[in-house]
Amino acid sequence: MIVARNVGVRFLFDRHRRVVTPATARLRRSGTETWGLREVTFDMEPGRGYALVGPSGAGKTTGMRARLGLGVADERDPNILLLDEVHEALDHEFRAVLERRAHEIVARGGIVVAAGHDHEMLSRLCSRGLWLEQGHLREFGDFATTRTAYLKAHS
Repeated sequence: MIVARNVGVRFLFDRHRRVVTPATARLRRSGTETWGLREVTFDMEPGRGYALVGPSGAGKTTGMRARLGLGVADERDPNILLLDEVHEALDHEFRAVLERRAHEIVARGGIVVAAGHDHEMLSRLCSRGLWLEQGHLREFGDFATTRTAYLKAHS
């Protein structure tokens, strides 16, 4: 089980928009902060897939990194598989391998967390959905319901 209570991820930047540590930010006393996540709370139960949906953001993953990550996951036999848009960078053959592997993990009680914009693929991988927007959790529940609410708000 994954339990998150009031989770936050804060990024600090100097005046040149470079990421800095909290200690450096205190010393320089200038710059800005951005929250990647702010006060996000959810529980992820074993034996399910979870889709993260939301507006486009940074951090696109390239096809070679995706293949390497899936290869490592196959070797390690994980209980939790995190997919950050990697499935969108794969060709059809490798997408089928990924999908099969994700279903195997869920079937044996593991957790799959997938972020991306390919909602059809996400619907095949995940039964639950988390809609994140501007660092806040907007909705958490059945994937089809969450996806519909997200698409309606962004149409």
